[in-house]
Amino acid sequence: MFCSECGKEIEENVRFCPGCGAPVASNPADNTASTGNIPSEAGICGTGDLSVLQQMTEKAGRRKKAASRIMLVLMLVYAFLMVRGFLNMLQSVLDGSDDIMAFVFKIFILIFFTFGLLQIGLEFIFPFVAGSKAVHAEEYLKYIQVNDRRALMHALGQMKCSAVKSVYMDEHGDVCVAGKKSKHTVTVQNGIPVIASKKDNYKAILERETIAACLLKFLVPEAPVNAYGNEAGNLWLSRMKLLFAAATAAGGAILIVIAIMYATGGSYVNMVKNGYPEMYPDITYGEAFEDFFGACEWEYFESGAGQDVVEFRGNCMYDEEQVSVIIQFLVYEDRGTFEVYAAAIDGEEQPAWVYSILLLNVFESYGGGGERGQLQPEDFYEEQYMP
Repeated sequence: MFCSECGKEIEENVRFCPGCGAPVASNPADNTASTGNIPSEAGICGTGDLSVLQQMTEKAGRRKKAASRIMLVLMLVYAFLMVRGFLNMLQSVLDGSDDIMAFVFKIFILIFFTFGLLQIGLEFIFPFVAGSKAVHAEEYLKYIQVNDRRALMHALGQMKCSAVKSVYMDEHGDVCVAGKKSKHTVTVQNGIPVIASKKDNYKAILERETIAACLLKFLVPEAPVNAYGNEAGNLWLSRMKLLFAAATAAGGAILIVIAIMYATGGSYVNMVKNGYPEMYPDITYGEAFEDFFGACEWEYFESGAGQDVVEFRGNCMYDEEQVSVIIQFLVYEDRGTFEVYAAAIDGEEQPAWVYSILLLNVFESYGGGGERGQLQPEDFYEEQYMP
């Protein structure tokens, strides 16, 4: 015989067309599959008042929209607070009260906190979502009448549902569905299919609702159920918790690495800032530099040669023009000492005698012997510029 829907030839005793999936009546001449309901003699069919299902679907849609609006408002408020905090931290870097490493560390703290907050929120929200999905699955199945378990097995096997890997009948005559997240057993109680999942977690519940929605839509195409949208939404929900957990774990790992780097770099920076030259044992580099220069920044990094370097950035006036100054210190951790390694003024590297005079002026200024934040050409010995 041939399918009345697509015209494909169908073998005997096949209840569903292998070409289009349309149900096949036991009497080909009286095939009423085009209505979307399988005749009772075919073993399985849709039944019940669809207007009740329509009301349930609309009510669920209204609740979903209301929850989406609330979530959107909360997300916008949180995003505003995040942006405000980011701008405040950026301003701290620009005015010199924070360094880049501290800024990056705080950014990752915010990211880690955000994902952690989302993860905690999901722990509270998912039980309600899973409970609602379980109720929907039961409601969908109430609109299906089963008179033959084999017909139920064929319907589950032929419907289009990515959550279903295989369908078979066990030794007890129960229909079993091997899903991607759990194994499900479909029994029949008073002619209505009932799905029980082997696993009792939210992923199994979401998959169970997906199977129920797809089965109902397959048997009753006019049913007010968006099986495809439901399937895609449940797949996203089943992955969302894992994604947030992975993001939280990754953020935490990165945060730990940055914290270790920041702690290590901070100890080197503090070593330099709290150190002092032999000529000025009562004045630290940190006190002298932050008194003389503006927009001060301290940063640690490891050079390409594996050396520990602390870099200072600041600005001052030279001949009535503002110039940027960079001074690098080479740290010897094993000896607990450091030395001035290099210096640049307005990006131009300076010889050792120039930054020696610069440092002399900085420390003399702190003691009241020079003008704070000001350098003049006469501060440098003219003959030392001569080749």
